[in-house]
Formats: sequence, structure tokens, C-alpha cells
Amino acid sequence: MEEAKMSKSQSAPPDGFLQDSQEALTEASEQFIAKKISKYDVLKVRVWLDDHFFIFSRFLVSRILNLNKVPPKDSIRIAMDLKKLLVEEEKFDVKQSEMQNYLFQIMRAYNYGDSFIRRYQMVSNFYAQRAPLLILVAGPPVCGKSTLVTQLADRVNVANVLQTSIVTSVMKKFNPNIIGKPFWAYPENEQEQRFNCECGVVRRGVQTDISKCLQEGKALIIEGYELDPNLYLQQHEDMPRKFRITMKNSDDPHDQMLKKQLDDLDQSNAVIVPFLLTISEKEHAYIIENWLMGILPPSIQEEVATLGNFQQQLKRLLKSFQEVQRQLLEYNDIFTVIPINIQHIDETLNTLHNVILARIEASFINRA
Repeated sequence: MEEAKMSKSQSAPPDGFLQDSQEALTEASEQFIAKKISKYDVLKVRVWLDDHFFIFSRFLVSRILNLNKVPPKDSIRIAMDLKKLLVEEEKFDVKQSEMQNYLFQIMRAYNYGDSFIRRYQMVSNFYAQRAPLLILVAGPPVCGKSTLVTQLADRVNVANVLQTSIVTSVMKKFNPNIIGKPFWAYPENEQEQRFNCECGVVRRGVQTDISKCLQEGKALIIEGYELDPNLYLQQHEDMPRKFRITMKNSDDPHDQMLKKQLDDLDQSNAVIVPFLLTISEKEHAYIIENWLMGILPPSIQEEVATLGNFQQQLKRLLKSFQEVQRQLLEYNDIFTVIPINIQHIDETLNTLHNVILARIEASFINRA
């Protein structure tokens, strides 16, 4: 027993050892953090616009540069170089125009010249005016819209993305009979009617988000296959590709009230961009096949199972989903139609990105 006690005492650390070790670790951690956080991150720069100011943010500068098609890697470097320059020049209170002049010098040094600078000024003015930006992305079910929209939102600096699938899911919880089965689970002769019903339900479900976007001057992307443009858009007769948000005439008093609110709302500065993503039948079949082999929600699994064996499921869904695409293509005078290239997704994203920038630019030209 004495030997056991001696062994235990010999293996135990000396008094204060644990405390000293903890202090050493804490000191090492503080030194590591101090190296990671430079003075450029700690010191704040106030950027003045008339009689008010905002705190300079490298993150926001890089995000706006991304929107202007400056690659993320260079955007981060340019924003960091700008913060370094302001701190080293002791410009802790700087006018926005002066800050932008420094930024443009750095952009030119990175070979982002006049065209990028003009675009930066345009987009900055657009956001400064708190103009609403509403992007509608329609397309057939299970074609990759959600993946594309997530990446697009990151590129164009839109934090709010609303998926219609989530809208219907939430609405079903409050009223399970509001939609029922998905349109493709019905017999073929009933699918068009059920699809139109889903579109109407979703339209009412997204109204609050749309109103908030238009009234508060925010940016919003709505994505889903239920985006029938007849339920959302009214074209300006004298300005092609210029839209305002409205609602269809209805006998429902609530819908009438919502329509009047939208019609009375000044939407002259809103930029509304409706896209239709299309996909070839061959590539669509490939995506649907992978979707069927994945993990589906239990309710969807049950409905899919009623369609027959795997090949029957694939054939039925492909036909139903492509029919939705055909219906949406009837509005190609409203939508900007963009084919999805699943082999080169970046090309599709670049096209979407370019159209959005062009619409923002056109909105300024129309106002001038």
C-alpha cells in the first residue's frame, strides 16, 4: 500500500504545475490571436456622407466588388489594401468620395479599369437610393434551380432568398388541405389545374415578402416552379423589360385589398428581373434520376411510390416536369429565358449575373 502511495505521488505533477501550464497556454493563445488580428482590423474608419457616417467595412466593399464581377480573391485583396491605405494615411474620418477615389486607384493597380469603376459607381448609387431589387427565378421542378440561385445570391450580394417549396411546406402545416398532393401525383388530365392551384397559393404566400422588398427598398430572390408571371407582373407599355408587381383580379376581398395596395405603391425605382431557367429533356432526366435515388422527404416518397417502378417514376415525372417548362415558355416575352448547362454551370451564372447588372444600369438610364 505504501508503494502504491509512493507511485501515485511520483506520477502526480508538482504543486502549481497545472496552473502554470494553463497560464502559459492562455498567453500563447493571446499571442496567436494578436498576430491574427492586425491593427487594420482593430482601428475603425468613419466614412462620411453629408452629415452622417458609416463604419468602413472590408466585407461590404469586397461584396460590392463581387457584384461588379471582380473575382472574390481580388475583391478581398483590394478591400484589404484600401483599409491599409486609409489607416496608414491616418484617414480615420474620410468623405465617401475621397474613400472611393482611393479605391479606384487600387482597382486600377489590379487592372480593373474604367468599365469596372463605372459599374461600381452605378451599383453603389443604386444601393444608396435603397431601390428595391426583386429577382424571380422560375423553371421546371428538379432542374437545379435552388443550387444555381444559392450561388447567384452570393455573387450579386442578395441575402434574402425565398424558395416556394418552403412557402408551401409552411402553409401546409397551418392548413393541410390548402394544396394537397403535388400536382404531378394527380392523373395527367388534372395536373394543369392542380399546377395552377399551387401557383395561386404560392402567390398569396409570398405577398408579405414582396411587399417588404418594395416598401423598404430591399433585395429579394424568389425561386420556384410555381412563378406564373400572370400572377405577379405587369409590363410598362413604353418601356420594354420594365415591370411592376401586381396581383390578378379576384373575387376574394383579401386579394382585392392586396392588389390595391400594390397598385397604389410607387414602384418607379424598383428593378424587377424575371428569369426562366430551362433544361433539355436528356439532362433533366439525368437530374431527376439522381433526385429519385437520393433521400426524399417521407411525404414525397409516398407519392412517388404510387407512380410504379423506378423507370415508370422517372418517365412520369420527366413528362410532368417538362410540361411545366412548356407552359412557362409561353411567357418568353416576359421572362428572360436562360438554358441551364449542367456541364458548365459558371456560364449559366455569368449570364444571370450579366442580365441583372444590365437591368440595374437600364433603370438609371430610364430615370435620366
